[in-house]
Amino acid sequence: MNIRQLSPKQIDLLGIAVVVIATVVVFVTVLQPLLAQRLARADQRQQMATQREHVREMETAAGQLRAHLERIEQTVADAEAALEPSRHLNQRVAALASLAEEAGLELTEIQPGRAVAGMRYEVLPIQLAGSGTYADYARFLHQLSAQFVDVTITTMSLQGESRERGGRERVTGFRLTVQWHALPPQTASTEGGVR
Repeated sequence: MNIRQLSPKQIDLLGIAVVVIATVVVFVTVLQPLLAQRLARADQRQQMATQREHVREMETAAGQLRAHLERIEQTVADAEAALEPSRHLNQRVAALASLAEEAGLELTEIQPGRAVAGMRYEVLPIQLAGSGTYADYARFLHQLSAQFVDVTITTMSLQGESRERGGRERVTGFRLTVQWHALPPQTASTEGGVR
């Protein structure tokens, strides 16, 4: 095929075809890899931004947790109390009975349970049962937590039975189990108390 034999229109079409083929070759060999790199970099930037945001959120959460831990440690330090020896169980039972009476509760049962030994202290469950108004019971629980920081409430229930007392107040039965944290007998005699 001789170029001189082609018409001007055919030469134009041949020129266009060469330009299109050259453009496709340049696009496939040069521009497409550059565009792919650009897209990959944009995706990496987006991932980095997401990771930076995640790091900021984690740093904020860690700061909040550190502040919460400091508050808890301060609360523990402020509320730390000397544990009494478990041999003072009778005095503790009497103090709980007195507190219940002061709050207006009528105790029908107060029963210490078997001690569970720990490394530095032992836990003595004490069950209380009786009756009183809801206000009396709430007052007792408030005073219990305020006066006996070494006592935790493990179970409590209010029975549905209610009756009139004094002509107008509703009275209900209750059952409560507390745990008294005390020094074991062998520790109490050697240490004299733990702070």
